[in-house]
Amino acid sequence: MDPAADARTTPPPLRGVVLALLAGCFAYFGVCYHFAAADTFPAWVYPGQWAMFTFKETWHHDVIAAAERDGQTTTVDLPALFPSTWDSGPRYVRGPFRNNPARMRVLAYSICQRLKPTPEVVTLGEVKWKARFGVSPEVRENPESKMRMEFRCGSAIPLPAGRRL
Repeated sequence: MDPAADARTTPPPLRGVVLALLAGCFAYFGVCYHFAAADTFPAWVYPGQWAMFTFKETWHHDVIAAAERDGQTTTVDLPALFPSTWDSGPRYVRGPFRNNPARMRVLAYSICQRLKPTPEVVTLGEVKWKARFGVSPEVRENPESKMRMEFRCGSAIPLPAGRRL
């Protein structure tokens, strides 16, 4: 190949060095991924714990719901009410959704609209349990529960620009 026609940006003497550095980065992040869910890890792994490449959830989460009507409380089957088309599961279980009160209010409002007969109050909660390697997420060992919110079904939800849901 004619050196003048070579349009690559890396000079030929440095190509081997660049490839070695790139391979080293892949190996480093591979090792960091191994330590991602560990309780303790060496200090040199800390820069490689950047969540874009190595984040593993250390807890499994589930959102639970209960509907109350005429003093009777029943559990709500959320996966049946909001079927998921993704392998990763329902979006309401993810942290950015679950930890946002405005999104949880919209979920509660949607439960009120979809359940027939319409309940008076919808209660949303969270169950979390420690993730363990080699154990299915369906196996809940020592689950911790907490109530997230209680929503009255007649309430309106404020949206941006003063609109109401």
